[in-house]
Amino acid sequence: MGWIHIILNFGISERAIACFGGGQHMAIVRSFTDFNEGSFDGWQKDANGVALAIAYEQDTGSPRNGFLRFPDDSATIHGNIIHQRFSGLEVGETYRFSARVRRYRKPERPGVFDLHFLLGNDWDTFFGRFGIEDDRWHRVTADFVAQAADQIIRLAARHSGGVIGGLIDIDDLRFGQPSDITDFEASGMNDWALGGRPAENAGIVSAPGGNRVLNFPTPTGLGYNGKVLSRSFKVLQGLNYKFSFRAQDAVPSARDRATISVRMNGSVIIPEFVVDGAGQWLTKEGSFVAPTNQVSIEFFNGTSDGTDGNDFNLDDLRLVEL
Repeated sequence: MGWIHIILNFGISERAIACFGGGQHMAIVRSFTDFNEGSFDGWQKDANGVALAIAYEQDTGSPRNGFLRFPDDSATIHGNIIHQRFSGLEVGETYRFSARVRRYRKPERPGVFDLHFLLGNDWDTFFGRFGIEDDRWHRVTADFVAQAADQIIRLAARHSGGVIGGLIDIDDLRFGQPSDITDFEASGMNDWALGGRPAENAGIVSAPGGNRVLNFPTPTGLGYNGKVLSRSFKVLQGLNYKFSFRAQDAVPSARDRATISVRMNGSVIIPEFVVDGAGQWLTKEGSFVAPTNQVSIEFFNGTSDGTDGNDFNLDDLRLVEL
């Protein structure tokens, strides 16, 4: 039976991980290249990747599955293969890169073909190393902590045991983050948009203790029933996600309470609940399977107004792939 071995470089980050098969994926997708349309989509060939060409599975489906292949007669692959520069990263944040790889036929002589994920051009900065041994597609995934706002991700290869030829296929290059968190501190609204009447009065405020939260003030007769907050996320279709947040009754002495629910693309993932914790924070969460590669998360308040309003706060909105 074929196998794949994995080696991690913890010199990049103690949080660095790698997996294959049905393991972890990116929760938030920033870039995805599947080669189905015959495009490299910003990926550049390195010196040892000049023989790369886009090939297609032998099927008649639409769209056909495209992937990168080293020709049978290519030289032994040992060195840098392809790279792409990604900008707008936040220094100190964790990012995730994954690919699908396989050997499309056995090498002429036994040996190990190691695929590396590098940051930049330095072999000492590899954050994932994967030994590819068989012709099954394997998803290989690794995390790194951004050291700069611009980072080059490079795929490189090393061989041992006299492996001849590349004999390697590469597909589905994905770059993103394993989770997305909005705490209303330095990140502000983080692309969350107020909806309906909340846009008139709601905003980020400093709560007791200095923690910043998203506050929804609801004076008598001006309750926010309906959608109050929403955001779209790029995700991976078919994968499982968990969304969670904290809610607080902002005025415990008031006689009325907000009733909050959360929907994903119109489907309820967190049923309506009363924000009634005597001023204490309540944590709520719900899970879903992404029906498409982009989903919309929406908050709704079911309380139209009240004798004393129904003020509430939200904090720590988090989307994570399970």
